[in-house]
Amino acid sequence: MAGVFIIPNDTLRDESSWSLEFGIKQGFQIKNWKAFIDLSFFWQEYKNFIEYQVSVWPNTFSNGTQIFPDSVEFPFPGSNKILGARPLNYESARVAGYEVGLMTTGKLGPVGLQFTGGYSYNFPTKKSDAQAADKYTAGEYIKDLFKYNTQRVTGPDTANVLPYRIRHLFRADMEITYWKCYLGATFNYGSIPEVVPGFYKTIANVIFSDINALEKYINGRLNGDFFMDIRMGMKINDHFGMGFIIKNVTNRYYSLRPGKPEPLRNFTMQFRYNF
Repeated sequence: MAGVFIIPNDTLRDESSWSLEFGIKQGFQIKNWKAFIDLSFFWQEYKNFIEYQVSVWPNTFSNGTQIFPDSVEFPFPGSNKILGARPLNYESARVAGYEVGLMTTGKLGPVGLQFTGGYSYNFPTKKSDAQAADKYTAGEYIKDLFKYNTQRVTGPDTANVLPYRIRHLFRADMEITYWKCYLGATFNYGSIPEVVPGFYKTIANVIFSDINALEKYINGRLNGDFFMDIRMGMKINDHFGMGFIIKNVTNRYYSLRPGKPEPLRNFTMQFRYNF
């Protein structure tokens, strides 16, 4: 067998966690306009946090038994190693943040308007041993939580941040309706992860012959990625409707997770019938 494997880990410990969330939701109405505002804060604590890491691993369990007997060894035959993603435990992890949302609907004469928007921020951190976890107190974490709300994590503090995570997400959806027709657009924004495992550089070197390919991609998008979709259609009656959707209208090349590009511009024609 060849390829990238999901490698079992027979020394993996069970993950446990607790979380809390509190928030407020307020609605109000002005003439024929209705709106709701949501604000929530969340805090999550993990013990034996499980995270997959892509690297080159020994092709054996802890007792010496071979995991994949017929696999193609990497980086060369006889190394008894394979390329793949393996689950590992961190001693502890913590993720906290907040979400803000707005929903409003109303009419301007015969034209109906609807808007839904939301912003989510999180600060995901991990520790590899209990001693380090004890040093990173809740007070220090809260300080960094607000410090890095408006700036990217840099320097030694990146050692605490969980890899691959998008810490800022924004989504807004607006739709206009008139008679039986509708026109809508969705706007999306996601920040670029600050931490990408170094092994991805090796993969980039193999695929693109450039060890800095991923770093160049990230440096070109330090302000994040923006993409949008639009839709239009008509509800002919209570049973039948048709629509047309354009995803990624600007045909932007973007990736929400390192090494996994999202689809380029594509078109969808819909015909719906409800029984």
